[in-house]
Amino acid sequence: MEDIAVIALTIVVLGGGLLVARFVGQRLLAWSARVRDGVEHRGTVYGSDMIVRVSLIGVWAGGALGSLGILPAIVWVATSDTEARRIAVSIMGVSGVIVALAVLMVIVGMRFFVLEEDRITRVGAFGERSVRFAAIDRFDESAGLPALRIHSDARTMRVSKTLAGFDDLFNRLTEHVSSPYEAPAQVGLGEPSTEYSLHETAHFAVSAQRRRLNTMVLISTLVFVLVWPWFLVEGEHVVRDSVIFMAMGFGLWLVTVLLVRTETSPSGQPIELRLARSEIGWRLSRGEWQTRAPNELVSASVETTIIYVKSQPGHRYPLRLRFTDGTVLQIDDHRGRHLGSSTQLLGLELRRRYVTTANRVEGDRAHATAQLVEARAAETNGDVAAAVQAYQRVIAHWPDESHLALHRYCGDLLRAHADSLMGDGREFRKRTAAIRADAVGHYRAHLDTFPYDADAWQAIAACVGGGYRTDLADESIASAEQLLMSGRHTPTEYLRPEHGPN
Repeated sequence: MEDIAVIALTIVVLGGGLLVARFVGQRLLAWSARVRDGVEHRGTVYGSDMIVRVSLIGVWAGGALGSLGILPAIVWVATSDTEARRIAVSIMGVSGVIVALAVLMVIVGMRFFVLEEDRITRVGAFGERSVRFAAIDRFDESAGLPALRIHSDARTMRVSKTLAGFDDLFNRLTEHVSSPYEAPAQVGLGEPSTEYSLHETAHFAVSAQRRRLNTMVLISTLVFVLVWPWFLVEGEHVVRDSVIFMAMGFGLWLVTVLLVRTETSPSGQPIELRLARSEIGWRLSRGEWQTRAPNELVSASVETTIIYVKSQPGHRYPLRLRFTDGTVLQIDDHRGRHLGSSTQLLGLELRRRYVTTANRVEGDRAHATAQLVEARAAETNGDVAAAVQAYQRVIAHWPDESHLALHRYCGDLLRAHADSLMGDGREFRKRTAAIRADAVGHYRAHLDTFPYDADAWQAIAACVGGGYRTDLADESIASAEQLLMSGRHTPTEYLRPEHGPN
């Protein structure tokens, strides 16, 4: 009987919490949809249901706790026991407070951003706030939760990076602002100029103080876990027990080091980045400087990914620099902040400096023309890999608008090639996944220049969809649908007809 009672109580508690969360969640999502529908006619709307997902955890916890109050309530009704009444009322009260706080969190935190013709507007439960494009001074990264801060002459607006379609919003927003970001000047060259110039050298670096602090904290933690057992452990087997606790502490310390290295200090990512007129240079931890010429840079794009923690999606914004020799330099969110910027702003700075014909010479144009002929010949022979590599060299040597449109053509070539491959097994899936990832990289680079091309967003959805977790595909499809419904969709041609691939 006791086992049956425990099972019944568990069902009541869990079921009660789920019912409350379902009821409240439906009402919150319906309210959110009404707010969104009310502003869609004004422009492109960006929002996220992340705040609702987080609050529903609190709603479920409050509902489950409230379900516990059913038992003392039954006892109170059956026996008129005042103590049972007090317990039931207390549990119900605490439950109600938890649910109310969770709902309040949604009401306060639920915000939509509307990109209108001449401004960006934040719409919330307590009104609206707008910043005109003409009044924007600069962008930077929020020091707290990941967000883009838009500074104007009168106010600052914070745009969370958890918004669905944040990439699309960022590209379109920066399109309306001529000089939204001022890069730090090279150390030793004095104060940065207020007038932006490609001749200046920008220098980004993880501070030596941060590196020393991280090292000191890890070393101090290691000393603590190795020393404390010898002072606090007592009993008949002091040495044995101390060694056991040391081993346990050392294991936890190694896990901590692994997490820190993976999340905040990943290997293979630069601790210094130097952007000069004639070269792009970077240095890895305990490594030598590596450099590339501007005409070797194929793209510098943020290639958004979504990771899942306990089935909850979370956005990551890695910046990937792709070069003609196949080198891919990745800078993750944490490393971007350590460098004193964000991956979006670093990508913007790189594109402003190098993805332009302003710093190319006439020989680069001739080389691009020759590579275009080579690319078309390789494509005619069915060698997709060689064709894509040649098209990349065309883009890198002469990145005018017509050549930059080749990014989408490369993406289409790679996606079609991956779909045409036949096979099975783990290695085959890894190979096709790598090809589709390269295709996504080209589509992202295309959208940096042509943010109103809905076809590119649909192509990204086709590359990343198909699994049981399709949040990124859904976001891409939503961006494409908004462009199509708003009439802002602007399809791009791969190249001018006289030069374009067949």
